[in-house]
Amino acid sequence: MANATVDDLDETEANRRRFTEKLSNPASFLWTMLIFLIIVGFVCSILYRQAAQAFQTNPGLNGL
Repeated sequence: MANATVDDLDETEANRRRFTEKLSNPASFLWTMLIFLIIVGFVCSILYRQAAQAFQTNPGLNGL
């Protein structure tokens, strides 16, 4: 970095500007993750009773 010139710094700044234009908005990915987590939570809440009962009826097998 000690041998860097002003031209080198301008070139890296130009590269940064070029790459920032290509970034997409993360909001769509966040909404997709949120919807997926809501669905998984809903399925877990439905299956919780059955899973809890299955684990409580087999303490010996579950302790292995």
